[in-house]
Amino acid sequence: MDYNYFTYEGKIYKIIYKRKRIKNVIFHLNDDVFNISLPYREKEEKAYQLLNRYVGKKLIERSIKKNYFLLDKYIYVFGEKKFCFPNGKYFILNKYISFNTIDEFYEKIKSQYLEYLIDRVNYFKSKMGITTNYLIKVRKMNRTFGNNCKSKKTLTFSFVLIHYSKEVIDSVVIHELAHDLFFDHSSNFYNVVYNYCPNYDILRKQLVKGEFL
Repeated sequence: MDYNYFTYEGKIYKIIYKRKRIKNVIFHLNDDVFNISLPYREKEEKAYQLLNRYVGKKLIERSIKKNYFLLDKYIYVFGEKKFCFPNGKYFILNKYISFNTIDEFYEKIKSQYLEYLIDRVNYFKSKMGITTNYLIKVRKMNRTFGNNCKSKKTLTFSFVLIHYSKEVIDSVVIHELAHDLFFDHSSNFYNVVYNYCPNYDILRKQLVKGEFL
């Protein structure tokens, strides 16, 4: 096996190993390159197994967040690049707003974003024949873009989704609603997803890679 490359969602990442006087393996992702620091006696194979098991996915999805916002320059909203006016304000969701941090942006658009998600959930509930009366929430989520807690009848979506195209957002809504019918990620589950979102695989790759347009 080649331990010098890591593939995730069809994209290939180069791996560079460095030996250091340390006790534990340290992973960093910079510009599509994994830099892995190893203790002198640690095998590259073990580090690669950790990368392949969960570390690689976690670092890649975390790196996505670095691309959707540059203060006083631009921000992606529903897949469109919104540029900052000279007065420091953006025209977003039919109103002018200003913000200094991404958290402040989320707070200012929360009500409109939530309203949009409620509308899309209700639309697909009707198409998919789902009758569960879900409470819809939005919040910061580090490990996933959406969650279906069927026991509490709650659908939770990540703030980060607002930066993606509406088609990508719909794919996440469909994914979470499909869990109303099948809790796991079985073939039956994906049959439902593909039925209502035939290009789900393409949209999923855009989501993971941080392709907002």
